[in-house]
Amino acid sequence: MSAFLITFVILNLVIGIWVLVYYIRNFKEANSFIKYGLVVMVIFIIINIMCVKLIGKVSPLMFIVYSIKTAIYTCIGMELCSKLGYKDMPLMRKAFHSSDGEDINMPNYILSIAGVIGGSALFTYILFKITSPKVSDILVRFTESNPNSNDVSTLALVAYSLSLVITEELTFRFITPNLIAKKFKLEGKKYWIAIIFSAMFWSVAHSGTLDPEWVKLVQIFPIGLALGWLFKNYGLESTIFAHAGFNILMTLLNNTLA
Repeated sequence: MSAFLITFVILNLVIGIWVLVYYIRNFKEANSFIKYGLVVMVIFIIINIMCVKLIGKVSPLMFIVYSIKTAIYTCIGMELCSKLGYKDMPLMRKAFHSSDGEDINMPNYILSIAGVIGGSALFTYILFKITSPKVSDILVRFTESNPNSNDVSTLALVAYSLSLVITEELTFRFITPNLIAKKFKLEGKKYWIAIIFSAMFWSVAHSGTLDPEWVKLVQIFPIGLALGWLFKNYGLESTIFAHAGFNILMTLLNNTLA
């Protein structure tokens, strides 16, 4: 296990405990957003059912735990945003006709998401062309150990990607930076300290996927900063759209990078 992967495991444990303690202490306030948490949980469950052939057999207990975790993270993230004064999920609020709805400029919203997708894809394309990284042995063994990995539909692959995107964005954009910002009073430009830490955390989460390993870290860190900027200005949904769009675009470009 590499030093980067060990770092991720430790950080993940610390953040997980921190989230649990925060939720217990702010149970009533966080659960005031339960309707949003339930909607995100249902979406998460539907997406995972669609890609069950790809991920294979899953422990029912673990599936329930991750589904509930999705709802709780959504509630905590929205509660933190309400205290920090940042947009949380403006589109869903609008769908619920929430009196606390957050207005967004749709042309700027769409252009910003497209800009992050395009910029991230271009940066990745150039980086991979220069460095010519290979899929790591760890990832190869994981793929080979899943007998269904080469016999899945495009829809299942997209659904699997969306499942990962939702989980990652809840953790690395909705929870981690906002917990840090709330704890250390990182307001205004200081919020970038939380974004930088979260981008680093997200980077080490991708350890062990490419060889040489540093290429993946160099790729992911600036994309994490871009997603952090997007969240700060437009909320969680924008980062989910951008992250998913980037994943899909890179899948389409994969053959040109071989």
